[in-house]
Amino acid sequence: MTRRHLLVWAVCAQAVAARPAGAQNVVDAGSFTILVDGARAGRETFVIRRQPGPATTAGYLASGTVLYADRRLVPALTTDSAGVPVTYMLDVRTGTTRTARVSAQITRGRFTLRTQTPSGESARELVLPVGAVIVDADIFDEYFFVALAGRHGPISILDPRRGTQTSAQVVDTGPERVMAGGRLTDAHRLTITERDGQVRLLWVDANGRVLRVEVPDRQVVAVRDDPPR
Repeated sequence: MTRRHLLVWAVCAQAVAARPAGAQNVVDAGSFTILVDGARAGRETFVIRRQPGPATTAGYLASGTVLYADRRLVPALTTDSAGVPVTYMLDVRTGTTRTARVSAQITRGRFTLRTQTPSGESARELVLPVGAVIVDADIFDEYFFVALAGRHGPISILDPRRGTQTSAQVVDTGPERVMAGGRLTDAHRLTITERDGQVRLLWVDANGRVLRVEVPDRQVVAVRDDPPR
């Protein structure tokens, strides 16, 4: 692992562990049940905190654990106040074996991505477009930053684990009630249409907290276990 790679991990680890939980404002916390083809496939638990600092500049820290039958994902994402990524790290494990470690850092508009697997290490650098957000295809609390970045207009979605970058349009299709924790909850539905035509549907409450995500092409649904408090 390079010195720069270690620095990225140190920055992320300090953001997660250095401050007591009480010192950070919890914006959202909870869990999702993940369904594939209508069958339960996994569960995600997460916490999103506003980091200390002036209200206009304080960023966010999102961390969690996502459990599937065949793997365990542990992400940690820090962003600026607009939800634009600053640092990212992700551990992927199968049983007790780490199958991938992904880290990323944004510097001067460039997104430097490093991936370690048992077969070696790779690195890639991308230009970070305006309005970029990080969303892993198998992690759902990160959609919070889609709503934060803007509920109408163009965005760029980065998936560090897959090393992909795609442009998309977000449209707020208006208020709609959605099931969350077994009861109907007021929400707004956002339709995210990627340049290849793939659609993702996102329901958020008045504070932008994610209630439900659907990816019809993959027959994936993530449903909030309990309404946000």
